[in-house]
Amino acid sequence: MSRVAALAALAVAVVALAAPLAALLSTGRPVAVVVVLAVVAFVAVVVARRRRAATRASGSVWEFVPSWQYGGRHVESGGLTRDEQERALREIDEQAAQRAAADVEARNEGADGE
Repeated sequence: MSRVAALAALAVAVVALAAPLAALLSTGRPVAVVVVLAVVAFVAVVVARRRRAATRASGSVWEFVPSWQYGGRHVESGGLTRDEQERALREIDEQAAQRAAADVEARNEGADGE
């Protein structure tokens, strides 16, 4: 959400809350006004944190780029580097799987020898 949209939403919320708050103030219950404002502030903080967390979780634009386009359309924006990184991670995963299999095999041989 852009700053302009956020400010517009805030302005709409203030206008929407103005009449109920004025009615509460006219009843002579300032505690009710404070409670309403505290609830509104709490909800605003929760919504802002959730939005921020959601944008951090999906922060990489590479999630939307298919790997077969790394060397073509997206080469200038780091596609080749991304391709190399993903290839290196796959190699590390394969090596880890091979080592795990070798460890299991060595344990099985050790258990058979006892």
